[in-house]
Amino acid sequence: DGGAVDVDVDVDGNAATTGAPEAAVVASSSVATKEGLTITTSTQHSARRNKVTQAAQAAVASASRCMPKLGAAAFDSSECESVAVPIPGTFTPASEIAVAQLNGIGDSGVSDSGSGAGRGFSRTSLALGLLHALSVMGDTEANVALGNRYRKGLGVEKDDDLAAWYYQAAAQVASEQYHAIGQQPQNEMNRLSEENEAKAAEGQRGDEDEQLQYLLMQADEGNVDAMVTVGELLYWGSRGFTRDQVRARGYWDRASAMPHNNQHAQCAAAGMYLKGEGGAANHSHAVELYEAAAKQGSIKALNGLGYAYFFGNHLPQNLTKAYGYFAEAARMEVDGDSLFNAGQCLAQGHGTVQDLSAAVKLYEKASRGFGHFDAIYEMGGLHMQGRIPGQVRSVHQALWYLLPAATSGTWGHRVRDGFDSFVEGDPTRALLYYIEASELGYEVAQANAAYILDRNMVDSPSLLQLPAESYQLKLNMIGDSSEKQRRPPIALGPAGTDDGGGEREDEPALD
Repeated sequence: DGGAVDVDVDVDGNAATTGAPEAAVVASSSVATKEGLTITTSTQHSARRNKVTQAAQAAVASASRCMPKLGAAAFDSSECESVAVPIPGTFTPASEIAVAQLNGIGDSGVSDSGSGAGRGFSRTSLALGLLHALSVMGDTEANVALGNRYRKGLGVEKDDDLAAWYYQAAAQVASEQYHAIGQQPQNEMNRLSEENEAKAAEGQRGDEDEQLQYLLMQADEGNVDAMVTVGELLYWGSRGFTRDQVRARGYWDRASAMPHNNQHAQCAAAGMYLKGEGGAANHSHAVELYEAAAKQGSIKALNGLGYAYFFGNHLPQNLTKAYGYFAEAARMEVDGDSLFNAGQCLAQGHGTVQDLSAAVKLYEKASRGFGHFDAIYEMGGLHMQGRIPGQVRSVHQALWYLLPAATSGTWGHRVRDGFDSFVEGDPTRALLYYIEASELGYEVAQANAAYILDRNMVDSPSLLQLPAESYQLKLNMIGDSSEKQRRPPIALGPAGTDDGGGEREDEPALD
């Protein structure tokens, strides 16, 4: 009855990949891996930049053939098959280009005036040519960077069609990451400011943090709320904790067994038993926990039971019952998963009459009210394809959704890497991370880079080899940070925060 689907899940109704109808129904949203990024010295940058220059010279002349045509819904890359781009094996595309593009780090011999080893190519042209070539080769970060540049008209002519195309390509990869069980992205967007600089590190150092140690002590002493919160931090690997699903499941198991106020933990633990996170999967126990939480009035438990009926892993598969649970939970409008799942059933006609108009309304609520990734991604695709009932195709509307979807992938980890470097007393390393993230379009990274530069925190400009016009860069980044006022009013719930505290703006309530 349909192909296999990947199911996105989070702490309150986590799901497993299984055979099911073609709709991707989720039990909840998800998590992120923290990948390191090696920051090299200026000498290393210089050597690698020369290799980049050689590759870029080969790419820049032919890259224009490898760009999608204006308004194209799909891209035929056959025209680019003959493009020869000798990318060195040690080259890190997005980070290298971002640093070179914004700051001229290292000695590439390329100047913006077109002189030097670049043989008439400006640094901007070389970087853009290489970005386009890398995009053709499937580099996702290059797609994100190009989407950002075409959306804002940075070094290229502003073009919403091309911006949407590149963002959609990146969003597809982000979607795959969101459906990788136990590895879903979670990017923390910590903003630096005069108000929080002195206490920026508070509550951000995981097991070594004094505030969090007190929380851990409360959890170990049996405080249910503390156990739920600690499980949440460990599940996502946030606020300085290393992601540890075994520990997270242990805390939620203990909280689930407590006699009172335990429905939050029951839903969270049930999700992990569904996916097999932190231990073996146990669908029957997951259903038991959902049923117990539902008796205590948990709306999210209804969504979990709907999921169990939808896939039939333990309960007999019954799409009509599944939709009934989803619809009842969605009616309460307390979480994005049930809204999305009910919308998916309506869009695909699973367990109910197909009604795309009604599905879109639910997707909208899940997107705008809860920052639900799958709903955001779905709405971006529907607008891009012109499938919104009663509306013509709108690339402008598609961008409102594709932008947050495209910037939700693991490449957003640089913002947190920058923050960690800052609180560790290394503003130079933090600046490098923030500049790289700025190239990918993260407004918080732009603001934080501007904050560091504006306060002259980088004491060794020779290390970065900042050009004389670095002050203009600072002004540009401060100006670009006003983009916050113009960015789409849609933000991923579990993906990040925009404050100095490090907590996500819309952490799953586990309710």
